[in-house]
Amino acid sequence: MRTLLATLSPQERAAVQAAAVLGEEVDDALLTVVAGTPVDGFLTAARHAGLLIVAPPEHRYRFAHALVRDTIVAGLEPAALRELARSAAVALESGSGSSAAAGGRGAVPAARIAALWRQAGVPGAAAAWSRRAAAQARAAHAYDDAAAHLSAASTVELPPAERAELLVELAQAEYLAGRYDRCLDHCVDAAGAAAEAGRGDLVAAGARVLQGVTYAHAGSVVTRLCQQRALAYPDLGDGLRARVLAQLAVMTADAGQVGQAAAPARESLALASACGDPHAEIEAARAREMTLVDPADTPERLRLGDLVADRAEALGQPLAALIGHEWRMQCGYLTGRLDVVESAAAAIEDLAGRSPLPVLQWHRNRMLASRATLAGRFDDAVAHSRHATAIALASGDPSATVMHFAHGVHVAVLRGDPSALPEGLDAAFAGAPLDPLIDVQRANVALLTGALTDAREVYDRLRARLPLPADHPAWPAVLTQLTGLIEHFADAEAAAIVHRQLLAFRPFPGALGTATVFFHGTVSRFLGQLAAVAGDTTGAVELLREALTRNRAIGARADLALTGLALARVLPAGPEAAALARDAADLAARLGMPGPAAAAVGKANADPLTAREREIAGLLAEALTNRQIAARLVLSERTIESHVRSILAKTQCTNRTEFVARWPAHHSIGKRP
Repeated sequence: MRTLLATLSPQERAAVQAAAVLGEEVDDALLTVVAGTPVDGFLTAARHAGLLIVAPPEHRYRFAHALVRDTIVAGLEPAALRELARSAAVALESGSGSSAAAGGRGAVPAARIAALWRQAGVPGAAAAWSRRAAAQARAAHAYDDAAAHLSAASTVELPPAERAELLVELAQAEYLAGRYDRCLDHCVDAAGAAAEAGRGDLVAAGARVLQGVTYAHAGSVVTRLCQQRALAYPDLGDGLRARVLAQLAVMTADAGQVGQAAAPARESLALASACGDPHAEIEAARAREMTLVDPADTPERLRLGDLVADRAEALGQPLAALIGHEWRMQCGYLTGRLDVVESAAAAIEDLAGRSPLPVLQWHRNRMLASRATLAGRFDDAVAHSRHATAIALASGDPSATVMHFAHGVHVAVLRGDPSALPEGLDAAFAGAPLDPLIDVQRANVALLTGALTDAREVYDRLRARLPLPADHPAWPAVLTQLTGLIEHFADAEAAAIVHRQLLAFRPFPGALGTATVFFHGTVSRFLGQLAAVAGDTTGAVELLREALTRNRAIGARADLALTGLALARVLPAGPEAAALARDAADLAARLGMPGPAAAAVGKANADPLTAREREIAGLLAEALTNRQIAARLVLSERTIESHVRSILAKTQCTNRTEFVARWPAHHSIGKRP
């Protein structure tokens, strides 16, 4: 490089050095301003020396290689480098001499100006332009770039209030980029700087950055920022105080403390409504929704979902709008309003399609996994769950694995297939707390894998907590997942308790669950199974027939197979039970549910008649009298009469004539391979 530069005149060399400071591509007009003289001849000489090339398609000069430019810059004296960088920064700021700066080829290149001021040794100006560069990057959805620009700016010494503002912006950029742990760290730092400046509004801003993300560490940090710091300022204003209270209520409810969350949620909604701040109202509605744990609250949840979805979309808040549509979907499924479900699903797809935000993509994939599970498309469900988990893990949100494992266990239990359990489940259980929602999954996995002693141990721990307090959104999920265990252990007392608790959902004909974990079919199936265990066969039959109709209407195909099998088990042995079992076996086999399919095949092939009764039934079908049958088999007429009564009862026939007419169907029972 020294040899090549030595071939140039001092003026030509100075022009090339200035061009190297300005960037890879040479901006002739800007270089003329910085050099203070026309540079066309100088650039031609540099090209002939092999330092520059002419690059298509615009035929502009650029350095022959990045190493060429880097070496020229490295060879400059520090004072000369600073002066050139300062001149270039001033020229770009003023917009003189550069078509790019003047708007000819885009907006003011803020990142380029920030880098020049950094080279010039003026950190304050560099930080200001880095913030402008971050704003440009955010507008282009380049959230990683925005975070990088703000991170560079944060290294500069700034007054506390200005530093707090910058750190809040950096936390927002990291949140948008999906790096939640980094976001939280910057929120804490911002609160410290804001407190030093006496700015409660900036403390509150930092406490509210992380939206729609609730895992243990995040909940702990945000709760502390809200409760101990932001709300300590009496002059926040109603709108801002409502938003901080909403954030506190969301984190508190997500931690399972719905009772404690109710008061800040109600206060938040009242303040937001009174001050007319639509942003505050959206956040307060989210907090209020998380405290709605009674099925009777469904109309209120739907109202809040409509409100949030409409207002958030108008205000340009895609995540809030998407969450509003998830509430709508939950209500639509529960009430059997499939029109609401489909409109919510379409809105979620549209919102996720218009934004690259990782959190939106996570919600979309979780919704698709939940819907696919309900429809019995298990391969699709598992694929979407894995994709959602990969997105969230890259974002530093460990709660994603909780939802992934909960979904995976549900799918494996539905399918009756231990090989379908998600990888890493043992390690996940080992590190998980003794929580009812996790314990019920532990017990179901143990039962599925044949670890009956372990299943019984965990089941007994759960049973001791019945009835579950209905003050957490997860209580219906625990009880529905407990039903299979109650059935297996034939626990009539527990069945009666859980039946009473779940009965509140019976007026709602649709699916239970949430878009972020899974949906399953109508509560009527669980109520029917519990009634059967409790000894109420008549009630069980009624509920399971109701469940068949309801699950068919909402497209809950996996639950439909399980309902048919459950009803076949409760009904007396006969043609109807056998037909239900055959249909359940066929559907389960098509969906890939090996456990239920095998059980249904066994039920369908079960012969209600003893060997002697089947022998007598064959003769009865030939219209022989009791005396003729007795003579043929060398038995007494009284014995034959007793067997005939048993045969008619088991085949649900009222008389011999009906039996003869229906015998071909009965005859096939027990004869299928």
